[in-house]
Amino acid sequence: LEIVNNAIALQPTNESAKVSRKYIKLGYANAFVNQQKYDQGLDYLNQIFDDFPEDKDALLNLANVYLIIKNTDSAKETYKRFATNQKDSITALNGISLAEHIGENDKEALRIATMSKEKVKLINDNKLTEQTKDRYVQALIWNNKYSQVKSEIKQLDKYYPNRDWVAALKATLGMYTANFKLSLTNYDEILARDSTSFDGNLGK
Repeated sequence: LEIVNNAIALQPTNESAKVSRKYIKLGYANAFVNQQKYDQGLDYLNQIFDDFPEDKDALLNLANVYLIIKNTDSAKETYKRFATNQKDSITALNGISLAEHIGENDKEALRIATMSKEKVKLINDNKLTEQTKDRYVQALIWNNKYSQVKSEIKQLDKYYPNRDWVAALKATLGMYTANFKLSLTNYDEILARDSTSFDGNLGK
C-alpha cells in the first residue's frame, strides 16, 4: 500500500495504481472484518470512495459489514446507493430483504423478496435469478409459510436438480420445522458433492 501510495503521489493520474490501491484496501478491510475489527474494516472500505466514488465492490462489502454488525439501517442505505440500474436494484432488494430479517421484520423481508422475484423476471441473468429465488424461499421460511415453501422447493428441484442452494433451503426448512433428519440428509447431500462446503459443514 505504501509503494502504491508513493506511485500515485508521483503520478496522480495513474489509474492502474488506483485500481491496485482499491484491491489492497478491499483485502485489508476483509482481513480486519475477519478479526472482528469492524471499524478499521469500514474505514478502509470508505477510503475507496476517494478514488472511485460509489464503487460497487466497496458498496457491497460495506453493506455486508453492516449486516454482520447488525447495523441494518446503514446496510439498507448502502444497498440503496448500490441500486443504480435494473440488475443492481434486484441485488439491492435481496440484500435489503436480509437486512429486514436481521432487524426482526420478517413480514417486510417477505414483501421485498416478493418484489425482487417479480423484477428478476424482466432480466436475463441466471445467477441473479437463482439468488433471488433463494432469498424469496428463505423469506417464506422466516414467515413460517411452510406449505408454500414445500411447493416452491418442489418447483426448484425440477428446474435446478442437484443444486447445493436448493438442498440448503430444504435443510433450513427442516431446522425451522424441527425435522432435523431432513436437514442432515440435505447437508450430507451438499457434502457428498463438496466435502469442503462451508454451508454444508456449518449446517451439519
